[in-house]
Amino acid sequence: MASKNENTGRIILVVVGILVLSALGYFATKYFAQAEVIEKKDSTIEDLQQEVSEIDTELRELQVTLEDKNVELAEKDRLLEEQYSKIEELVSRLNRYKNTSNTYKRQLQDMESRLKLLQASVKGYKTEIDSLKMANQALTGQVSNLEASQDQLREERSALIETTEEQKAKLEVAAILKAADFRVANVRKNGKEKFEKEFRRGSLQTLKLCFSILENPLGKSGSKELFLVYENPDGTVSTNTIEGYSGKFTYQGKSMMYSAKAVINYQLVSQEACIAYAIPKEEKYQKGTQYVSLYQGDYLIGQGSFKVK
Repeated sequence: MASKNENTGRIILVVVGILVLSALGYFATKYFAQAEVIEKKDSTIEDLQQEVSEIDTELRELQVTLEDKNVELAEKDRLLEEQYSKIEELVSRLNRYKNTSNTYKRQLQDMESRLKLLQASVKGYKTEIDSLKMANQALTGQVSNLEASQDQLREERSALIETTEEQKAKLEVAAILKAADFRVANVRKNGKEKFEKEFRRGSLQTLKLCFSILENPLGKSGSKELFLVYENPDGTVSTNTIEGYSGKFTYQGKSMMYSAKAVINYQLVSQEACIAYAIPKEEKYQKGTQYVSLYQGDYLIGQGSFKVK
């Protein structure tokens, strides 16, 4: 009987032992699982704290870039948006751990406060950037208006220059000398002069071509060099370089031969002038209508004609 009771007691002890061991195993497993969770949470909190510190450092370094006038506003705006996105992502992760123990809550609240300050800083920078953008837009508009005004001024200046040039050209034309009333005289060997419209070929040697320089108050007074071009009936220019009557002059950029020349002192009033010309002694005047043209500077100022028969 005693032996049976002993066996029963042993069985009970074994069962109780098994139950105790099972309970210990359960609590041990639960403890280690909770410890692993706590360790993971500790690691996560440390990571978050590290990231908050890194963003704080990045924002301080970014401040140097934001103050650099050589960096475009668009690039500054992009960098601020990048930082703001990082801060928002950290805030979202912090919100997942708000229902943890009080110890973690205190750490999370501290990080949350730091992130709010960082967000405020970024927003402040963004406000400054936006203000600068608006100022730049206003300046761009002002520059555009100034450029338009400058274009208008340039057009007005060009128009004024063109008008001035036109007026100058008109004044130059108005200032040109005018010669009229051409008369031709045959100068005989005894010095006597006879003005005619027609001359006998055999009696001609030295010609005296006279004309009137008209009054011109718009002209310029002073010494004026006049060039006389005497054309034969066949269109050739009669010249006498041997006796020093003829030479070359420039008319509108071209070199031309003149038959004879004279210098007058013009005083803006009507006056008479004459130019003598003689063909070479071995030559004779051609029969037909002879033409004379008078030049001053770049202008043809008068023409006349006479006949040789």
